[in-house]
Amino acid sequence: MNQHQAVKMSASPPLQGLEPGEGMLTSRQRKLESMIRDPRSPVNVESLLDGLNSLVLDLDYPALRKNKN
Repeated sequence: MNQHQAVKMSASPPLQGLEPGEGMLTSRQRKLESMIRDPRSPVNVESLLDGLNSLVLDLDYPALRKNKN
């Protein structure tokens, strides 16, 4: 019986306060973060292109084009 109790104590405690699918969501979030940070990832390239496109579109206003600075 003592050996059984030791096994119980060494097992990791259940995560409290997490919803049933939240652990999976966290792992998917970590995978997405690593894909975005990877310079060779297509997700990273698409993100950079989207950001650059947004910047160009945001700066395409007549008042900003008149300003030479």
